Amino acid sequence: MGIAVNVQRNTSRAARRHEKALARMPAKEAVPDIAGEVMSRVADAERLAAAKSALGKLRKSEREVVTLCVWSGLSYAEAAEALGIALGTVRSRLFRARERLRKLAEHELRQSADEAATRLYLNRPTQKWNR
Repeated sequence: MGIAVNVQRNTSRAARRHEKALARMPAKEAVPDIAGEVMSRVADAERLAAAKSALGKLRKSEREVVTLCVWSGLSYAEAAEALGIALGTVRSRLFRARERLRKLAEHELRQSADEAATRLYLNRPTQKWNR
């Protein structure tokens, strides 16, 4: 019993010394987790590429209205004056163009996701079982 008690005391002393040594060490600086930001940027890049591709598939009249009002920041009246069309026409074209652009962009995103999944499936390593 005496040996067991001495071993326990030595273990307890060692544990206390270890805890005190750790307390004297400077605290580690927290490293920020950037995984969420990276994934957000990748998703933004994918959405932007899909929107760009979808914009190319719009009719010329719709594409002009979208680029003037949405990307260039012109008002409806300024876009109507630049295109030489009525204000109501700009509004209706922009409404239809936004709806069509949303549908085309969603289709592009689905298509690119399907292609990526297919590439991953086809490029996966095959397992050979040794017997």
